Amino acid sequence: GIESGERPIVVNTVVDPEWSRMIADSGALMLDVFAPFIAPLEQELGTEQQNLDKARKALAEGEASRLGDEKSYQKYLDRVQDLRNGVALHERNIEALKRELSNIK
Repeated sequence: GIESGERPIVVNTVVDPEWSRMIADSGALMLDVFAPFIAPLEQELGTEQQNLDKARKALAEGEASRLGDEKSYQKYLDRVQDLRNGVALHERNIEALKRELSNIK
């Protein structure tokens, strides 16, 4: 590339930000393999955090009162457990997204 005057093309699969910066500063055309995935993952993380907030609010409200059709305490416990399971699901999703983002940033 340099001897012929042509600009080198580098397909970057490096996840270390310092190495990526050095490649970008080299003057080569850098094609970052992971860059297209970062924004959608960050957007999904934001959505999951909003869903977690809603699920926590629903859990707090659900724990505070029994519904009219919950004549047995077990129905109340089952409903509250479903709400807890929803919170736990969003927490796991957030951890998985954070893990993926940390692997590619």
